[in-house]
Amino acid sequence: MKKIFTVPIVCAIIFWGCGDVNISTANFSDAKMCGSLNDDECTSDNPVFSSADPSINTSVNLYNAPHDSKVSFSWFYLDSARTMIGSFDTDLSKVESMNSVYSLHCSVNSPEGGWPLGKYEVEMKIHSDNSKPLIKGFSVK
Repeated sequence: MKKIFTVPIVCAIIFWGCGDVNISTANFSDAKMCGSLNDDECTSDNPVFSSADPSINTSVNLYNAPHDSKVSFSWFYLDSARTMIGSFDTDLSKVESMNSVYSLHCSVNSPEGGWPLGKYEVEMKIHSDNSKPLIKGFSVK
């Protein structure tokens, strides 16, 4: 019986002694793509764009994030490599929340001459030790 109780106690001591570990339950939900925002959000998900679209927008809800969290949006063109075409970082301390839900959005403007045809993605990431990014794909046709 002593071994059964010893293991949880030893694990608790190890984790307690590790110092600051930033473990978060924050998570993204309802990521959408659109050509234009309505009240800072995409009202529907339209992941196919025209090369003539002046900008591409994404909106997403973030739940359970600490007020001082940092979030990044990274935009990529998926040609022969994953080429970054833009990035934006935000600090949630500067964003209003509604019942612990942050409604976030980000846009990237068209390059001169229009969007190259092909596949793209936007990566949304919470800056915490255990955060896995949310990747939302879209295309330009």
